[in-house]
This record gives sequence, structure tokens and C-alpha cells, in this order.
Amino acid sequence: MQRLACFLLIASCLLLVSCTFPGSTSPTFKIGLVAPFEGRYRPVGYDAIYAARLAVRQANADGGVGGYRVELIAYDDGGDPDVAARQAGMLALDPAVIGVIGHFRASTTQVAVPVYADAALPLLVPANVPADELAPALGLGPTSEQLATALQAAVQLAHYSHVMLNMDALSAGELVKDGEGTLAGGPDLALPDFAAIAGADAQGTLFVTGVPWPQDIPGADQFIAEYASVSGGLLPGPYAWTAYQAARVLLEAIQQDIQLRGAPSRIGAARQLDVILADKETPVYVYRYDATGRAVLVK
Repeated sequence: MQRLACFLLIASCLLLVSCTFPGSTSPTFKIGLVAPFEGRYRPVGYDAIYAARLAVRQANADGGVGGYRVELIAYDDGGDPDVAARQAGMLALDPAVIGVIGHFRASTTQVAVPVYADAALPLLVPANVPADELAPALGLGPTSEQLATALQAAVQLAHYSHVMLNMDALSAGELVKDGEGTLAGGPDLALPDFAAIAGADAQGTLFVTGVPWPQDIPGADQFIAEYASVSGGLLPGPYAWTAYQAARVLLEAIQQDIQLRGAPSRIGAARQLDVILADKETPVYVYRYDATGRAVLVK
């Protein structure tokens, strides 16, 4: 009998050690990132993914968000609208996903917006995409009207043969390369495609955008260093900066929702995003390519 009692005591102790009690580990929620990781826009996606990972890593290192740990899940839309809609559907079906950052292209974002809206899943659009015509998604960037106004103001200082806000990078590169004159355009001219195609003829091309290169942001040295530690030494570009800002804003909104309700929710996060973004500034940056093919901040 004594041996049996001893055995039962040891077995009980083992059960106590092996069991996981409620509250012994932090609960988790997810945020999604949809970007082009393959195809011609591949550099955009890989610029963004390391920044989003950094934001999540920092949040978890600080104890999580409202007592929750954050998990990032990233999907590739390849810059293709059909794929973007499917990936949005995948995220919408996962109840643990509270918010999404994406899709870094106007065409892919626009087809995904209704999918997220049907699932009441908030979508925060990075600042390289104009914020208008994306409702009910929320954008971090300036509107097309703000970009157009800034572009017109910039070109008054010098003569440009072509002023086209919405020209894509490939067409713009071919135009400049063929010696068709000087060009002033919009955010797409920040894509690596433009400088690669235009070559030395990119010099003098001006463009306006909602996102700067991190090295042009005062006080961004720490972000650049920490990004490089996540990316394996790669330096961040403008899509990294806007992805990082989007992740931080989304996590802030979710934290405020948790503080109000005790748990994260899609609807609550969307409401808090409305509050946070109501007074957020949307600056426009003006860049010009120099003789080395580097985009230099003008204003």
C-alpha cells in the first residue's frame, strides 16, 4: 500500500509538470502582409517583409501587444490582381487575423478591398499607394490630388517635357531611354525598374511620392541598423519604411482595442485605426535622379 501511494504521488507530480494551465502562455493574434514576392515587383515585397518582421519582433520583445503575442503571416500576390483577391480571401478565412497590411500596388489593392470589407477585416494600405478610392480600406499615404498638386508645384521650378502622375515605371523608363525629353511623374518612378531601364538617361527625372527612403528621415538611423540585422545586411528602401510604419500603426490600433475590450477584434481594430488616422499627416516627398541613378530628396 505504501508503494502504491508513493507511485500515485509521483504520477501526480509528473502530471502537474506536463500539463499546461490556462494563462501559462500568452495568447496570440495574427496580422497579415500581402505584397509581391515574385515577378517584376519582387523588390517591393522583400523590401517590405523585413520591415514588418522587425515591427513584430520589437512588439513581442516589449512584452507583446496588450498581453498578446503577435504572429506575422505573409502572402505573395505577385502584383497580380487575381492572385491578390485569392490571398485576401485566405486571410479573411482565418479568424486569428485581426488586420492586414497591403498590397503595395493600386491595382491589387482595389480588387482585394471588397474581400476584406465582406469579412470586416481592416486593411491598412501603405503610403506608396494613393489613399483615395480605397474605401473602406484606410491608407497611410497622400491622395492622388495631393500628389498632383505637389507635382505641379515642383515642375514650375524647371521645364519638363512630360508631366504624368500615373505613368508606370516600365513605360517611363522606355520614354526617357528613347530620348523623348525630361519626365516628371508619380510614385511608380521609385521602382527599381525605372532606373534599370532608363540607365544614365534617368538623370534629372523628378517624381513625387508618399514615402521617403529611410536615410532621408531624421532620426531613422536606429531603424536602418535594426532592419539590416533582420535582413541579413540589406539596407531598407522606401517600401520598407512604409511597411514598418503601417505595422506599427496597426499594432497600436489593436493594442488600444484590447485595452478597451479586453481582447483583439477586427471591428475594434478598424475603429481604432479610424481614430489614429484622423489627424495623421500625409506628407509628399519630391525626388530627382542624379547622374549616378540615385533618387535624391529635393523637398
